[in-house]
Amino acid sequence: MKSKYCLTCIFLLLLVQNYAQNMETGYQFLENGAYKNAEKYFSEILKEYPNNKTAKLCYGRSIGLQGKTKEAVSIFKNLENSYPDDFEIKLNYGESLLWDESYAEAEKYFENLVRKNPESFAANLSYANTLTNVKKHKLAMQYIDLALAIQPNNENALRSKKYIQLNYAYEESQKNNTETAMDILENTLKQFPNDIAVIDAKANLQIKSKKYDAALKSYEFMEKQKDGYLTATCGSALVYHLQKKDKKALETASIANAFAEKSIPVNTSKYVDAKERYIQALLWNYKYKEARKELTKITEVFPNSERTQVLQAMYNMYTNNFQKAIHNYDTVLRLNTESFDGNLGNANAHFAYGDLENAYVYNKRTLKIYPNQEDALQFNKKLTWKTLPYITQRYTHTYDNGENKANAFNVMAKLPTSFKFSPILKYTNRKTTNAILEKKATTNQFELGAHYRIHPKFKLEGSLGLINALHIENEFTSVIGHLKINYKPAPLQDIKILFSKELQNFNAPLIAENIMMHNYLIDYLLETNFNLGLFSQSMFTSQSDDNTRNIFFTSLFYKLSNTPALKIGVNYQYMTFKETKADLYFSPNKFNSVEVFTNLTSPEEQKITYTINGALGYQYIEDEDKSGTFRIDANVGYRLSNYFQVYVFGKHNNIASATATGFEFTEYGFGLQWYFSKKTFFTIPTE
Repeated sequence: MKSKYCLTCIFLLLLVQNYAQNMETGYQFLENGAYKNAEKYFSEILKEYPNNKTAKLCYGRSIGLQGKTKEAVSIFKNLENSYPDDFEIKLNYGESLLWDESYAEAEKYFENLVRKNPESFAANLSYANTLTNVKKHKLAMQYIDLALAIQPNNENALRSKKYIQLNYAYEESQKNNTETAMDILENTLKQFPNDIAVIDAKANLQIKSKKYDAALKSYEFMEKQKDGYLTATCGSALVYHLQKKDKKALETASIANAFAEKSIPVNTSKYVDAKERYIQALLWNYKYKEARKELTKITEVFPNSERTQVLQAMYNMYTNNFQKAIHNYDTVLRLNTESFDGNLGNANAHFAYGDLENAYVYNKRTLKIYPNQEDALQFNKKLTWKTLPYITQRYTHTYDNGENKANAFNVMAKLPTSFKFSPILKYTNRKTTNAILEKKATTNQFELGAHYRIHPKFKLEGSLGLINALHIENEFTSVIGHLKINYKPAPLQDIKILFSKELQNFNAPLIAENIMMHNYLIDYLLETNFNLGLFSQSMFTSQSDDNTRNIFFTSLFYKLSNTPALKIGVNYQYMTFKETKADLYFSPNKFNSVEVFTNLTSPEEQKITYTINGALGYQYIEDEDKSGTFRIDANVGYRLSNYFQVYVFGKHNNIASATATGFEFTEYGFGLQWYFSKKTFFTIPTE
């Protein structure tokens, strides 16, 4: 706690030492906080009376309270050397150390002062305030009580006691000792009933403990207290957001904003509080135009404010402009290197941008400044999962109305060796049968690959391996693999370029043909901040049987909600083959399909996750009449722990595919993902 409240009355003890100069005007300047006027006033006196002790002391206070702490410390140190037995000078020298944030030195100084003057109210008060600044809150409570025993009901001491207890409660909450922190706050409320600062601290602790209804009750009580309405309304809006009631949050924040515009001066922190919450609520509801308008207003009033830059960063995060958000957070850190929002915000922005190294560095800095801070600890877990080695296993059974059946087992291991590079091992065993033709085939596929992030906007993925196909008539082995480039040219845009070589292995008869496919593909995804998106894909395939295939697919979609993510849209596909080989596989000269679809996806952080897709439409094969299509597929997972997840999946459709007629095609199975190590396989930088 700053020592603003520590010794505000000390200089009044010196009124008797005027040396015939009337300095009452200067005292009034100090008493009223007009420190620049006080500085000018006492500097003029010192020109005429350079050795006036009182004027020097008051001049030191006037500059120290303006932030010129080094100069103030020097003045009081010189005065102490000149007047070694002057107790008031010693008190002021100790206070100047607090202004200068030299807390360790101030602690030793006041400890010695209290030992020599145990009955001094001012010494005990100052020592208590010093102790809370070095986070020795229990000891601080002892000395503030000693001060109050000397001067019961002293306003400065009572105010200091309140803030010492608030600091003590906050420190315990940061250590996740929430019950202890709440006990301290409840006791403080008994001493300072209806105090806004204490009620606010209690509500914040209830939010931290996820007791949202209790926090709302605290804010409801605060609304009725003097000067508590705005703080309570802004706090309630945050709670509604945490309860995922964002419309209610915006409604409440709008009330706070209207109240501030009507009743609060523009150049005050409370006005900024209301505007900040209103802009946040607009962003929570994805009202970007309105948020941009309000952000422009507040930036004009506070152009270089730390809080304004944090709001700018939040806006850029919501609109997927992560590089601009990083720039905003860098500006915040230039203004305040220990800013929580600046450090953790930078970590989140770098994470979203894809720069995991810097995300880790900034999160480590956050935890160094704010040990055990819950948001930073949770972010650390999220980041750690991106670097841990894991194994996925998957079993699949498929069948269709052409009596084709297949059972497949797949295992993949990903072993990150740095933030940029991750080797990957894959093995797949697939057994297929056709009851009509009485044919069977087995394939075993081995691949060694890797993911490599060259730049947050540019990633490579590749693999090389062998596939062995065993059929009743023959056996062969061939090289397979793929190379994929992911590029992000701009916010909300993604491009994927892929080359792959694979075996045509839809069913046993096709495996017997040993048809190898060379695929050349390009994807383009464009999203917008008004929820409309477009996905397009073009693919050309050349096959070892001298056939070729062209596919064009496009999807126009609209996002109805974000939590859970709900999309609706329209898909169109066109496909053509150079030659029709209907006796072997579905290969029309011309194929078109159109469908409407919906997609529902849960948030990733949930214990139970799900993705559900459904679509209805029509397909047009050659010159035949249109036929109706449908498809549905779902995936439901359950997180048994942070390191182990199981899931089941299934799909069913009657849509013609590139490999077989595929009507009434069904697939189902289960899988697991296991993070088998809680530590990374590489050294993570600390700075």
